[in-house]
Amino acid sequence: MITAFGSLISGMVVLYQKFISDLPMNKNPLLVLTTMLVTATIQFILMGLIAELLVRTYHESQNRPTYVIKEILESPLSGGDKK
Repeated sequence: MITAFGSLISGMVVLYQKFISDLPMNKNPLLVLTTMLVTATIQFILMGLIAELLVRTYHESQNRPTYVIKEILESPLSGGDKK
């Protein structure tokens, strides 16, 4: 989220400088920063998806549930007794 926010802010500054201040974009280091942060954001998202797939594959290969419930607690109003 930090890299996405940083790329959004630096991209808006680059566009402001281009259209309002008439500064050339090819000599602006913020343009390079924006592209690097966009690339880092995409990589972070894809790495998170790959990690999620690996964790799910690991748990499924062990033939064990992902979560183990130690104890089930029921309140008297939960309808546990069927009359």
